[in-house]
Amino acid sequence: MKKIIFIVSIFLVSGFQYGYAMDQGEVCYKDKCIKVEEAKTFAEKTRGLQGRTKMTDDQGMLFIFDKPENSAFWMKDMQMSIDMIWLDEKGTVQAIDVSVPPCKTETCMNYTSGKPTKYVLEVAAGFSGRRGIKEGELLKIRALP
Repeated sequence: MKKIIFIVSIFLVSGFQYGYAMDQGEVCYKDKCIKVEEAKTFAEKTRGLQGRTKMTDDQGMLFIFDKPENSAFWMKDMQMSIDMIWLDEKGTVQAIDVSVPPCKTETCMNYTSGKPTKYVLEVAAGFSGRRGIKEGELLKIRALP
């Protein structure tokens, strides 16, 4: 019983708030930073934010690709609207999709920046407007220990 309690405690303290483990990072714009879960593996990218019902302005998910590519995202099985911020390898904003709604049908729209990007930052709907983030801005991406 003590072993189970210890494992559950580590699970909660380590930030596995959504039921699975991901590396943690940080994305900063001007003087404000948010904690991000880093989706690097195929499984993490496929799962994304599915099943989550809310996000605050101090959290997000960062999808990381091995090299810049013209990736496409969809909102199937999402529970909330989000902003998608598309970044190149330097962290420069290439495109922003604002308040992208969830898809509740079998056929869902694909979202893409239209050009190769290395990162996609998913944040709460309206985040980019509240923070004043626009195309051409530089965001700093940092891994956390």
